[in-house]
Amino acid sequence: MNILHYDLISQFKKAFYKNLLSPEHVISGEKRMNKFSYPDGGEDEEVNFWGYILEKEGSKYLLPSKDKNDKFINLNTILPVLATNTTRVSYQGQVYHLIEKPITAKFKTLKQYSFRILVDKFSSLKHSNPTHHKLLWFIGLSQMMDRANARISTPPGFGKDSVVDILGNLIGKSATIVSPTLAKLEFMTSFKWLAVNEVVDITKTNWRPIEQFLLDAGAFKPEIAKHSRAVSSGVKEMLDISEFSLSLLYNDIDNYTKKTDYFDFIAKDAVKDRFPAFRLFGTFEEDFNEIKNINVEQYVKNHWNEYKDLIYTFTYFKKHLFKELHHYTTKAFDDYPERWKTNIGKVLRIIDLYCESQSEFDSWVGNLKASMSDYTEMLDYPDWLESAKGRLGNKKFSDVLPEVSKLNTFSGKNSLLREVELPKRMEDKNDFWK
Repeated sequence: MNILHYDLISQFKKAFYKNLLSPEHVISGEKRMNKFSYPDGGEDEEVNFWGYILEKEGSKYLLPSKDKNDKFINLNTILPVLATNTTRVSYQGQVYHLIEKPITAKFKTLKQYSFRILVDKFSSLKHSNPTHHKLLWFIGLSQMMDRANARISTPPGFGKDSVVDILGNLIGKSATIVSPTLAKLEFMTSFKWLAVNEVVDITKTNWRPIEQFLLDAGAFKPEIAKHSRAVSSGVKEMLDISEFSLSLLYNDIDNYTKKTDYFDFIAKDAVKDRFPAFRLFGTFEEDFNEIKNINVEQYVKNHWNEYKDLIYTFTYFKKHLFKELHHYTTKAFDDYPERWKTNIGKVLRIIDLYCESQSEFDSWVGNLKASMSDYTEMLDYPDWLESAKGRLGNKKFSDVLPEVSKLNTFSGKNSLLREVELPKRMEDKNDFWK
């Protein structure tokens, strides 16, 4: 049984973070409260509480956003905290556990594994395309260990959520969101890494304000103005995103009915410029049904130290990333847009940590660049493919249409509307698929 099976890491998270409150438990923006009631009947009408509401297992907590010197605390840096030393209070009829002295939980920083072994363990779930599965981990780790943005297209079943889910359960501070509103996106900037899943399905009503958020968050600013104003008083108007990473995840273009609604044809060029695009393919081959024969709680106890070693090693390399680099070099992306190069450079650092030689690094660079070229080729496929037999699925687009001429990667043109010249043997789409 793979220790990263979802049921197992969920059980580990439940046990390991039992007394901790994390970003996922935050349910409100900053609040101000001016009156508390206590269980003994007493009341304090001179309270000047500023803080956040968190909820875990049916209980609500109040986390102060001011320290003992009356200075505001950055929510991104204080979480997770121990939910101990609390006082029961009531505000407007709702009972809370007021955290009197928040204690930030810090992971140990221990190099229990080499970075190579760490990544191999993280990417150990069986996959039909282990190369692309590992590329997904390289991209994901760049977003958790550094600050980076990306957009990733895959066929259904690839498992593009898996990296976010595994790291979220083990390390915390990473999450996926589907069909978000602007307010929800701004609210979730307290996470280290947020992946917006199926961004193509966002309604037209929500898209434009979200697009502005993507523009702001993708520009590597340390903070951005809050666009969705909260009703309650005391909500700050600036969001600290100095460590915030953002990913956009969606399926390949042939999985959508209207190709003109695909991300690349509705998003502004400035948005696309902030999120380099990768196309990965393959499917999970792990037998997830094996879990029914496992005592989950006992299994996690037996592998407790292994889970902790993954966390401690991750924390070590996040802290000592630059110290551990081999400094391999490449010019493969020199002609790419500057913002793309910035984000790709973060991924290259992770690949550098993993590789044991310049030649191995060059090979992975080739795989990464090929995934970007394949994304471009995906946008350039002819309209008649929509009615062709079968789906693209686990294939490169260049394998399916080897003779289709390519657009310039960064032309920004709507390639679906471009006339594609095909050799005569491809003119009959039905014959092509025989």
